[in-house]
Amino acid sequence: MKECCTSVSLGTRGSHSITAGAFLVTEARYAPNSVLPRHFHERTIVAVTLGGRWDSAPGGTRLDLGPGDLRIEPRGDAHVNHFGRTGAHVLVMQPDPDAVDLLEPCRPLLGTPQQFRVAAATRAAWRITRELSTPDSLSRLGIESAALELLAAASREVPIRAGQPRWLPRVIDHMHAHFLDNPTIADLSRVGGVHPAHFTREFRRVSRIAPALYLRRLRVEWAAQQLRDTTSAISEISCASGFSDQSHFTRVFGRAMGVSPAAYRRRSISSVGRVSCVGWGL
Repeated sequence: MKECCTSVSLGTRGSHSITAGAFLVTEARYAPNSVLPRHFHERTIVAVTLGGRWDSAPGGTRLDLGPGDLRIEPRGDAHVNHFGRTGAHVLVMQPDPDAVDLLEPCRPLLGTPQQFRVAAATRAAWRITRELSTPDSLSRLGIESAALELLAAASREVPIRAGQPRWLPRVIDHMHAHFLDNPTIADLSRVGGVHPAHFTREFRRVSRIAPALYLRRLRVEWAAQQLRDTTSAISEISCASGFSDQSHFTRVFGRAMGVSPAAYRRRSISSVGRVSCVGWGL
C-alpha cells in the first residue's frame, strides 16, 4: 500500500487543534475499532494516551499503547495505527522542525521512535486538555508552557540517556511486542546485535532497571489493562500474564500498583486508569 502524509485529525470522531508557540497541539478522539492505513507525518509526533487503547505498527511489530503511554514517531517514519474497541483519547504535540534552537536539547528524544511512561508528561498533557476545553486570552501561553514541560520531562526519563546505544530502541520495541513470550537474554541481545553481557550492562545503565524487571513491569501494565477492560477472571489474567500462580501475581501486582488486582478492578469501574504505579520493586 502506498504511503501518504496525513493530519493527526484523520480518522477522528472529534478533534481540537491549536498552535501555541513552536507547537501544533491536537486533542483527538479516535473511533472504536478503526484503522489508519500506512502513512507518515511531516512533523514529529509526541503522543500521550489519555484514554482507551491503540497501537502503532511501524513494520511487522504492533506496539500497544494505553493510558499514560507516551509515543514518539519521528517525522517521515511510516506506520499503521489500530484503535481499540472503545477508541482512544490522545493528546498529540507536533513541534515545529524549524524551531532548531528550542528543540536541540530534545533531539535524542524526537529523533528516535520509542514509547515509555512519564508521570510528569501525562500531567502536562492533561493540563493542555484543560486549556483547550476552557480557553481564554492566556491559553496559548499555558499550552506552550505545558508542552515545553512535557518535552523536558520526557527527555529526562528512560529510555533517553546521553550515550544511548543505537540498538536499544530496537530492543525496547521488541520487548513491548513480545513481553508475554518469555524472551531470554540471548534472544534480546540477538535483536540488538550485541553480546549478552554488553546488552545486560548497557540496558541497565541506560534504563536503570534490569531487563527481567522491565518485562515484568510490562506484564503488570498489561494485566492492569485486562482488569480494566475485560471480565476475565483474575486467575485467567494471572496465567496469561506469565506468573507462576495467582498468589505470586497478586503480590507483584500489589507492590507495583499499590492495590490488589481485585481492588484495582473495583476502582477502575468508576475511574478507569486513575490508579497509577507507586513503585517497581518487583
